[in-house]
Amino acid sequence: MELLYSLLFVFFAVLASPSIAKRIGIPAIVVEILFGILLGVSFLNIIPDDPTTGFLKSFGLVYLLFLAGIEMDFQSLKGNILHTLRVSVFSIITPFLAGMAISSYVGVHPLLMGTVLSTTSLGVIVPLVREFRGDKRFSNILLGSAILVDIASMFLLSFSISYMQGDLTLSFFYSSLFIVLLFIAPWAIKRGGVAKKAEKWICEESHCEQGVRFSFAVIVLLAVVSEGLGFHSVIGAFIAGLLIYEFLPHERHILQTKLEGFGYGFFIPLFFIIVGSEVDLPAVFSNLKNIEALIAIVFVGILAKVVGVGATSYYGGFNLRKSVAMGFLHATQLSLIIAAAEIGLELGYLNEELFSMLIILSVTSSIICPTAGRKLISNHETTQKQ
Repeated sequence: MELLYSLLFVFFAVLASPSIAKRIGIPAIVVEILFGILLGVSFLNIIPDDPTTGFLKSFGLVYLLFLAGIEMDFQSLKGNILHTLRVSVFSIITPFLAGMAISSYVGVHPLLMGTVLSTTSLGVIVPLVREFRGDKRFSNILLGSAILVDIASMFLLSFSISYMQGDLTLSFFYSSLFIVLLFIAPWAIKRGGVAKKAEKWICEESHCEQGVRFSFAVIVLLAVVSEGLGFHSVIGAFIAGLLIYEFLPHERHILQTKLEGFGYGFFIPLFFIIVGSEVDLPAVFSNLKNIEALIAIVFVGILAKVVGVGATSYYGGFNLRKSVAMGFLHATQLSLIIAAAEIGLELGYLNEELFSMLIILSVTSSIICPTAGRKLISNHETTQKQ
């Protein structure tokens, strides 16, 4: 009964978050995390740590990365490929090195700290790109580089975790090769005609929602395969998203709408609320050392992205305002940084205080960075009109 009462508050938060987010102009995910902080150990402490919430959180994480895979539109990589690659490389390298530099100060393994700071948030960037359609080159480079950073961050996270666990044996490299082949599988399936047969079969059984059933089967299958190869299940879920994207070229938008309904309407809000409930603000602000570490993580996490991406964009021909805007938009760290923090906490590489600091970084960057990037772009467009 206690669990049901707790879930009642959680579902109220799920229901209220989109309206509140729209009213105050921040991503719904941020509001969900803030609700979680309110309902969790920091304040009300009414979300229990039990197998039910554990399952909802774990599956929510897997489903989040599945939807990240399904949203990958590689058409945006066509044209400006060199500049897109440069932006991607410096969006990873600069914060990665900065993260390694501060790792001993904040008490995190250098590889994990560098990996966490190198992530970006494709989920926030995709809707923002629609606002910048006036400059197609800027939009394509922003979206294309975010896609490449997302994929590279996934590999980097897997490598870092395996290295820290001491699993970098020959079998790890064989497993990595198999994972790379799985990444290539969507394009091989598309060229081999398998996608057309699968789409025909799914469409014939549409009254049974065969596409949804098939998608969940692929998620579970590849998550299990990924775990069996020594990687986290999120890698398999991400590849499952890429596969589903290619399997249904004509019915994609219909199925994607259904799958996003399950995700953004249920599993993913629950994941972010439960993650927020684990943030321990009293512990973070209990001593000066923790506060200094938090300031360092937030400052370096945002600045390294802005400097690395901004300088590369400026070198590639964008003016200063657009270059800095590109940097701020890449500094938006939400879904993947939370996934990395959750995995780090689960495996014992992060304590509760450091986990909380990374969640605070994700919330802070998701409020400040898109706002700053949008403001810089809108001011530039206003100046041009005048």
